[in-house]
Amino acid sequence: MRNFLDVEKRTGFWLWLLLILLTAVVLRYYHLTTVPPGLTHDEADHGITAVAILNGARDIYFTIGHGREPLFDYATAGLMALLGQKAWVLRGTAVLFSLLMIGAMTAWVRLAFNNRVALLTAAGLAAGFWPVMTARQGLRSIALPALFSLALYFFWRDLRKLEIGDWRLAIGKPLTDHRLPLTFLLAGLFLGLTFYTYIPARGLWLLF
Repeated sequence: MRNFLDVEKRTGFWLWLLLILLTAVVLRYYHLTTVPPGLTHDEADHGITAVAILNGARDIYFTIGHGREPLFDYATAGLMALLGQKAWVLRGTAVLFSLLMIGAMTAWVRLAFNNRVALLTAAGLAAGFWPVMTARQGLRSIALPALFSLALYFFWRDLRKLEIGDWRLAIGKPLTDHRLPLTFLLAGLFLGLTFYTYIPARGLWLLF
């Protein structure tokens, strides 16, 4: 049993990570529409913009709310098209970006350090006040760390000369290996997408 729970073992790592992610989901979805109570004016602006997108708007920069980047609004509109124009869908979009951030950051820390540090990172992001409360509000800011974490992960993979994984084409040929630049391209793609998320992205790219 001790080996089964050992974080340095593959099975133990994934078991603990699953428990952490389940905790993150509960902390983010429990009473999502009532805590915090009501929608802020910024959340309402995102909802209005998402509905406008569903009705045909295709801007790359929206002027409502003194102007803002569009990626979060398009993501919200996509979920609203599937699940309906409801407040929980708006906030649920932020939750999904938050969970993506936890997964991507955990993956990077595991590559850069070790399983134990990765799990501590995941736990901090799962239960910390800032990531929880940011995820529970339908605001675009959460999309920035999510996409930046993905960019960092793929960039680090190529630096470490690791393969991208087991994703394969239909013909069974590996999509890429460490000799090809696809990981760098993916890093660039996600880094570029951050410019459509939130204002600090205009300077955050300098970290690369």
